[in-house]
Parts: sequence; C-alpha cells; structure tokens
Amino acid sequence: MKRITLISFFSFLVAILIVFSASFALARNKVLSLDGDGDYVEISDAISLQLPDSLTMEAWILQRAVHSVTPFVIYKRFAYGFAVGNNTIYHFFYRDESSHVDKFIPVTIERGIWNHIAVTLDNDGTVKAYFNGSLIDTDFRVVPINITGILNIGRAPFGAYYFDGLIDELRIWNVARTQEEIQGNMDKPLENPKSELNLVGYWNFDEGTADDLSQYENNGELQGDAYIADVIYVSSEYGSPGGDGTKEDPYDTIQRGINEAGWKDIVQALPGTYTENINLRSDLILLGSGIENTTITAASGNIVTANNVHNVSFSGFTIDGQGSADNGIVCSGTTSEMEISNNIITDATTGFQCLDSVEVSIEENTIYQNITHGIYCAGTSVVKIGKNSTEANGSYGIMCEGQTNTSITENFVCQNWRGIFCGQDAVIVIEENEIQANDYAIHCVGSTQVDILSNHIANNRNGIDCHNAPKVNIAENLIHSNNWAILGYDSSYLLIARNIIKHNLEGGIYCGEYWDDSFELIIGGSLVNANYIIDNTWRAVWNRTEKVINATYNY
Repeated sequence: MKRITLISFFSFLVAILIVFSASFALARNKVLSLDGDGDYVEISDAISLQLPDSLTMEAWILQRAVHSVTPFVIYKRFAYGFAVGNNTIYHFFYRDESSHVDKFIPVTIERGIWNHIAVTLDNDGTVKAYFNGSLIDTDFRVVPINITGILNIGRAPFGAYYFDGLIDELRIWNVARTQEEIQGNMDKPLENPKSELNLVGYWNFDEGTADDLSQYENNGELQGDAYIADVIYVSSEYGSPGGDGTKEDPYDTIQRGINEAGWKDIVQALPGTYTENINLRSDLILLGSGIENTTITAASGNIVTANNVHNVSFSGFTIDGQGSADNGIVCSGTTSEMEISNNIITDATTGFQCLDSVEVSIEENTIYQNITHGIYCAGTSVVKIGKNSTEANGSYGIMCEGQTNTSITENFVCQNWRGIFCGQDAVIVIEENEIQANDYAIHCVGSTQVDILSNHIANNRNGIDCHNAPKVNIAENLIHSNNWAILGYDSSYLLIARNIIKHNLEGGIYCGEYWDDSFELIIGGSLVNANYIIDNTWRAVWNRTEKVINATYNY
C-alpha cells in the first residue's frame, strides 16, 4: 500500500514537472516576423481604435532590409500610422480621406538591431517622435483627424509598402503618453494590460497569435507568410548549460541556442564575448546585441560556418579572428538565401568567404585588417555586396572569381592592397562605390559583361585596369588623383563614356598591347558619351595598340 502510494505520488510529481516545464517553455518571448513580400497582420476597424485627437503608437522593431521609402509598422487606413525607412521615421495623420499631413524624420537606424519607436499626438496638435526613449522631433499637426479604416501591422493596404523584419510589443493608446511613461514601460511587457484604461491595442505575440491583449480584444489575422517566431536567448555572462533559453535563464553558448532552435526561430545573443566556433543551420535568424556589445571570437578554424544551409540571417556581431582564425564567416556547399548585415569582421585570415553559393547578401558590414581579403567570393551567383566598408585588408578589399550576377554597390573600399577584383566573372555591376588609397582601385581580368558605373575613384596607384575582358562598360565615373585613370590591355570591347577623368599623375587612358584584330575600343565616340579628360599631368589618351581607336567627341 505504501509502495503504491509512493509510486502514485512520484507519478504525480512527474506530471506536475511536465506541466510546469511545458508552461515555462511557453514563457519564451515571441515576435512577429515579416519578410517584406506580402506579409502583414490585418485588424478590423473598431470604435476603440478611432482616435480623433490624441494617441500614442509604439513598438519595438528590427529592420532586416528596406524595400520602399515607407515600410509601415502601423497603418490605420485614412487615419494614422508610422513607418521606418532607410534612416528615417515617417508618421502621418489624415484629416479626411483626401488630405493628410506627414513628416519624414532623419535618424540613424542600424539594421539587424532592435530599436524602440514611439509617436504621440496630443489634443492641441503637438506631435512628438521618440527613438529608443529619446525625443527626436516635435511638430504641430491640425486635429481632429479622420478615424475610420482598417488597421494593418507591417504594411499599407496599397502599393509595396511592406515591412521586412521583426515587430514586438506593439501598443496603441488613446492618450499622448509622456516621455517618462514611454521610458518607464518600453523595456518590459505590460503586466495587466486589460486593466490599462487608456490602452486600446496591445499585441506582444507571446501567445503565438496576433490577438490583442487589451480589454478591447482587437484581434488580428496573420496574412501572407507572416508568422510568430520564438526568441531563444543566450548569454556568455550569466547563461548556463541547463538554461531554458528564456531571457531570465538563457543558454550559455550561441551554438547551444542554435541547436535548440526550431524552424525559423530567432537566437538572440545578449551582450558579452562568446569564445566559440559556431555552425549555422537552415531557417534561422541569429542576432547580436550590437557590434559594440556582442563579440564572437576564436583563434583557429572558421569562426562562423554556414555549410549547405538556406534562409539564414546573421547580424549585430563583432567577429574577431585574433590574427589566426581561417575565416571570420564562411558560406559553402550550395548555401542559399543567406543575409549577412551590420557586423564587424576583423583580424582573421579572410574576413568573409563565400564559395559555391546562391543568393547571398553581404550588406552594411565593416570588414577591416584581415590578413588577406576582406570579402572573397568564388563560384557563387546572385550575390549582393553593398554598403560595406572594407579597409586595410592585406590583399583585396573585395575579390570575386567565377561569379555570375553579382552586384558590388555603395561600398567604401580603402587602403587595401588592391580594391575590387573581378576574374572570369559574368554579369557584374560595380556601381557607386568609393574607392580610395588602394594599389589598383578596380582590377578586371577575363570577365564578361562588366559595368563599372558612377564610382568615385581617387588616390589609388591606378584607377581601373582591364585585362582580357570581352565586354566592359566604364561610364559616369569620377576618376582623379591616381597615376593612370584607366588601363586597357588585350580586351575585345571596351566602352569608356561620360566619365570625368582629371588630375591623374601620369595620364587619363592607357591602351596597352595585345588587343586582338576584332577589338573595339570606344572613348566617347559621340556627343552623348563624351568624357571630360582634363588637367592630367602627362597624356589624355595614349594608344599603344598600333590599331585605330575611336576617341572622338571628348573634352
């Protein structure tokens, strides 16, 4: 009888522990995830959301990418809302269905990092905008405003104004909250939202739905591929191997968080230094807490490896190779749909290496003082290398070999041995880059259909060097204060048009030996394509091919 009682009591304890564990797992933070391509939440109009003269809109947001001028976080049709664009916050208020007042507010917004946005409207028409609790703008708008219309989270119901990123703790109040009230509650969930008298909408997504937790229950419906993702926390400072992944009891390593993550879950690394080599997995978002606060470091091997994975986003870290690690980040083995943004990568043999992969985006990173290349890509296709800073790397700032459909745009490439290299590539666009103080700014060898457009190339040993390149267009660049601006050797087709080439120490354009009989070299060639080749120390154009070139209609 005692034994039966003991077993029954033990079974009861096990059941209680199972229930407790399940409920504790449900305590993980959840967020709304949108991909910027048709995803949003729709909420029907309700009297509680009709706010004619005072309101507060606030939310935590994380941008992954910006696809339009105004990717909306909140949009109440013909009423009110705000968007977060490329380093701007935009808010609007409609007087009626045909007229509205709006404003763009400049502010630095780091992609891949959580930021808090709040906009308030007082009944005297005062509009205030807050960024991470700080007041950044005060304006005046006429009230009352129009009140009817459905409410969307993550889009405007017309055009392509979709938000690409994460949204959490979205709240709407029927009063203009003070700065102190906003600051006092922005970093924590509301404990008793149904008792908050002025709260008319509260979506924190922790129940795995878009239900409104305020007393008014303005529940939303997920549209498109919108989904609610778990957030798994890790901490090198207070995490433990036996943690449960909540913010209060995080795991101790990033790899443990990755291993425990489910499909499309988010692993959030809290501030600290993580000494480990990590392997990414498919369908994962890995976030640091900012490049100043979150470091991954290792002295050997690849610090971050993505091998044969897809649909991965990685941002917000400093990657430190300690002068001896092989690669800061490496993608290989048919990896696809990989986004690397807003990181620092330094002191590795190569900063970022991408091999045999598809649809890889490397944007807004700082990659400096690596032993060889800053960025090295080989055998990949559909690659976007944009808005990065590659500085003081031992070899090339950006090196591409055997690439197809690659864009290299708006990068700052400075003080590397050589700037940008393209070898045996096809369909490459090198556009709007700032390339300074390298040996060669752009070195193009054996590549087909290369467009070198609108770059600023200055203070390099030489500007653009094309060897054995079947088809290259060099247009609308500003090339100055180098030795030679443009060097061309043994290529089939080279068009040099609408460039400003000035103050180079040896000359403007050098046409070297070994061009084949079918070559075509056009420098200007018409009024519409005229180059400005002025004030170079030696020669404007030096033709050493012993062939006739078309160098007409230039200034």
